[in-house]
Amino acid sequence: MSRLLCAAFACVFLLATVAVAEGLKVEDAQKEYVSKLVSAKAVKGIEVRLSKDLVVGDCNTRSINMTDALVSGSGEGWFDEYFIDADIAQTKMFCPLDKPIRKKILSTPILIKSFSNKYVDNEVRVSIVFPKGYKLEVVEASADKAPKAAGGPGVIKAGEYEIYSTIFSSKKLGGIPSDFVVLEKETLPEKVSGDGWRNADASIIEDFNRKNEKSAGLEDRFPGNNSITGDSGLHIQIREQRGERLSPFDTGRTAVSRVGFNRDKTKAIAYVKHAATPDSGVGYYLLLDNAGGQWVITGSEMVKIL
Repeated sequence: MSRLLCAAFACVFLLATVAVAEGLKVEDAQKEYVSKLVSAKAVKGIEVRLSKDLVVGDCNTRSINMTDALVSGSGEGWFDEYFIDADIAQTKMFCPLDKPIRKKILSTPILIKSFSNKYVDNEVRVSIVFPKGYKLEVVEASADKAPKAAGGPGVIKAGEYEIYSTIFSSKKLGGIPSDFVVLEKETLPEKVSGDGWRNADASIIEDFNRKNEKSAGLEDRFPGNNSITGDSGLHIQIREQRGERLSPFDTGRTAVSRVGFNRDKTKAIAYVKHAATPDSGVGYYLLLDNAGGQWVITGSEMVKIL
């Protein structure tokens, strides 16, 4: 059984700005950091992310923007040192809630692989410096959880988020939200049959069904999304907790499947549905083409009315 140990050090790092030119006003600012030593044995690797518990009084979406850097070591998980910085971004809508709610926000995880040689067998020993006030969360990255370099079925890649943005910015699908979209966190495990469905390439159907064998977790990585800036245009938020209502415009439930591509990534299939009430809703299978670097919906089939 793997053992995961985290030892906190009382290390605090103070960063201060210094005036460097005459006439340039620079105010002192401090940001505190803490250090933790993370070790694990008999693991494929570890996943590291930051979290923060908040009490919020409005519907605005908040997310942790995290950056990381390897400051010393080889990056092989053995006596490496990582520096992580973070800040919280949020939307800017006026949408107060009747009662404040507690909410936990998480950053995107980073994967640190384990180290092995003739003396060490799949062990991790790294130190991580991160901002004070955040919690460092570390879990074992088992074979089915570790990110796959070639786009395995459990990891949603950037190309799929391009498709999601295209779907909700098209405004061509009756019954599907477009101006303001709240998506369920988990994707739908939908599958399709290739029998005559718009003459879809067999490779698209195969990729779609393989990815949709199980649900995957969405993240805020939608191109063109203005959920953080609050500007006009596409607004996509993710419902982190079942039953959570994010704004007065958050009605019904909207969900998407994973996206299937052909081998040269010029065509794609996706499924989207919106349940306005427990007794009414609509779902579409969509065929998309990449025309000159831009995805467009070229076919749709309404397959479910709840």
